Amino acid sequence: MFLTLTPVICCDIVFIQDKTCEVKENGGRTMKMRLDKRKIYLAMAEKGLTATEIAKQGGVSQQAISNALNGNGMGRVKVVPAICKALDLSAKDIVIIED
Repeated sequence: MFLTLTPVICCDIVFIQDKTCEVKENGGRTMKMRLDKRKIYLAMAEKGLTATEIAKQGGVSQQAISNALNGNGMGRVKVVPAICKALDLSAKDIVIIED
């Protein structure tokens, strides 16, 4: 399965702060994004995968996956697609956007 994650064009700033990723739209509204760790861990258990195996399949470091799963920010843009690819999930399944 090939997964493509389209970047959000309407946003001008993305940064990591306190276990969430904040996205500031051009209009000034800020939204927070975080991972639904419960869904991710459930999918990992169902597929019998570890963070190391997800990292290998997605081409990112094991530390990047661990940081995301431990709530230390989503880090690089490649982390969410790596998790989605390994677990056969959509970003819509695991990313929670809060206003």
